[in-house]
Amino acid sequence: IGKLHYALNHINIDWEDLIRCKSCKIMEPQQVNSLDDRKTVRGKLDKIVWIDNLEKIDLQNITADGIITSIPDCYLSIKTADCIPIFLYDPKKQIIGAIHAGREGIRLNIIGKAFNLMKSKGSCYRDIQVAIGPAISVSYYPVKPLIYKNFVNDTGIEQYPFKLNLRKVLNFQLKAYGINNIIDVNVCTWKNDNFFSYRREVTQDRQLNFI
Repeated sequence: IGKLHYALNHINIDWEDLIRCKSCKIMEPQQVNSLDDRKTVRGKLDKIVWIDNLEKIDLQNITADGIITSIPDCYLSIKTADCIPIFLYDPKKQIIGAIHAGREGIRLNIIGKAFNLMKSKGSCYRDIQVAIGPAISVSYYPVKPLIYKNFVNDTGIEQYPFKLNLRKVLNFQLKAYGINNIIDVNVCTWKNDNFFSYRREVTQDRQLNFI
């Protein structure tokens, strides 16, 4: 609860108003997730889904690492504990998106797939606004040599040896699409104990990030 209050205070949201908004729906994908280095990654880690009809979908069974919608009065939620929560907003087309970007999602350019989906629904890249939430920083993200090599080769972005800077790669990807309206809280989940960090404490707890 303390961590929830911390987050709400920093983004200036009235939690009671949120609870009272009974007409609103909350959509949260069952995220595939980038698993840690000791496990085999299963599933497609860059899947983005478009939702345009709540009656045709089971809100409790959306398997993806991102949701995009133009349905009014909806919240999109992403759970993280080191991966990057990314939120997208096109004020002209009234489209929002929530993306869970882990190591594999960043490597596969999940954000580019989200932008292309929004474009197919009428958005222009230059109109899309982006917010980047708390995530692990490069200082606390060492990886095995093979993972490091594959990540650098696939993204084309140089990294400090055997450590990954996900924010650096993400910002290159955003710039490649001409995205300039970016808010980045630039908070490290490992370093700041107001946030849960899987790598720091191997926890099953998660931050709730929503738009």
